[in-house]
Amino acid sequence: MNFLFVFYFIGLLIVVFQDIKRREIDDWLNLFLFFSGIGFLFFSKELVFSHISIVMFGFFIFIMCLLSLVFYYSRFFSGGDAKLFFAIAPLLYDIMFNEALNNIFVFVTCLVLCGSVYSLIYAIFLFFRDFEKIKRIFVAEFRKTYLRVLSMLGIIFIFMMFVDRIFAFVGLFFLLFVFLMAFAKSLENVSMKKVISAKQVREGDWLFYDLKIGGRKFEKDWDGLGEEDVIFIRKFNKKVVVKDGIPYAPSFLFALILYYFSDYLLGIVFS
Repeated sequence: MNFLFVFYFIGLLIVVFQDIKRREIDDWLNLFLFFSGIGFLFFSKELVFSHISIVMFGFFIFIMCLLSLVFYYSRFFSGGDAKLFFAIAPLLYDIMFNEALNNIFVFVTCLVLCGSVYSLIYAIFLFFRDFEKIKRIFVAEFRKTYLRVLSMLGIIFIFMMFVDRIFAFVGLFFLLFVFLMAFAKSLENVSMKKVISAKQVREGDWLFYDLKIGGRKFEKDWDGLGEEDVIFIRKFNKKVVVKDGIPYAPSFLFALILYYFSDYLLGIVFS
């Protein structure tokens, strides 16, 4: 079994434990995974000491860095997840550059697939765990004007299926969209809403509402609270409402397993 796979598998187990327990991934752990992976590539002679190989490796790292930034600013990843994606760069590297690019494509595909399935299962778990609280907000969301309008449009399109069958699919799409919007909003307002004291605020926390404290206003945004924000907020004895997102690190662990066995699984499918 590939050493890097075992190394990153153990590393991701630690990352998953951190993410589930604290909803954050330590920077030192990402750095350790990244530089340890690079060290293994050099000592195992995967990287040949030549100008061409070093330049190609540097370009590969640049691509991984660029992808991490794209995933972060497109809000597919949070900051910790983007750093974790970059940290696995050594695992995906190959001396043949086209193979290295193919490795990136396959891993990202595995990550999107595993992330989608995992997030859906986790969301369903939260929905049933907090069902009594969620159902009231779920019904209230359906009463919002724009969702009522979309629901009516969906029903109208379904009745128009006698004109053309395509209208039935359009109508179902509208109704599914309404359901998912109500589901997401109710889940966010119950299962992902967390009230903590100002002393418990951590760097990277996402504010659920804009926060006014000590004469300053902190707006909720994707970047979360910075180090200086946390130091300032912790000076006050006040409750803070933050968003407790779904820990995404398990998706990386599942994607790593799927990526490693992808050739074997494809062989079974197409045999």
